[in-house]
Amino acid sequence: MSFYDTAFDVKYNDIREELLEKARRGGVEYSTEDVENICEELYRHELLSVFKATDINDDTINLAIIDIFSRIITNILFKQTFEVIVTRFCKLNIDYDELSSRIHGASSETTPQRNLDLMVFSSLFTHKTFHITHKCIRHIMLNIEDNVTLTCYLNALNKLSTEFYNA
Repeated sequence: MSFYDTAFDVKYNDIREELLEKARRGGVEYSTEDVENICEELYRHELLSVFKATDINDDTINLAIIDIFSRIITNILFKQTFEVIVTRFCKLNIDYDELSSRIHGASSETTPQRNLDLMVFSSLFTHKTFHITHKCIRHIMLNIEDNVTLTCYLNALNKLSTEFYNA
């Protein structure tokens, strides 16, 4: 049984962009803050939906992240992009061993590198990057053989993670 719904359409970012554009043109009654709040709630709902979870602290999410990572890291295009993201993360001078043990718990089954990889992969599910992370996961897990589109998604993910880790 898969813990992740690749068929789910993640739309929070598209809706955000559309509403912000309408707000800029004066065609919507919402303020920018209202749009951000609405889309933050939508993001949370969609995140729980793709993981088939009822709560953000549901163990299903951690299990799914581990499962998904082990399945998509075998894709060479994803692996290359992910290695760049991990390298960027490591430059932040964070004690990732301590942080990882807080997030994932101490485990003798995983190596420090595996913990780091899972922690960085988990960070790709944040509000800023989830919409594009989902597209990458869907593309790889459904074995869609369109490397041009996947490369575009991965380039967008790399760009967003640059903004995220440099913020």
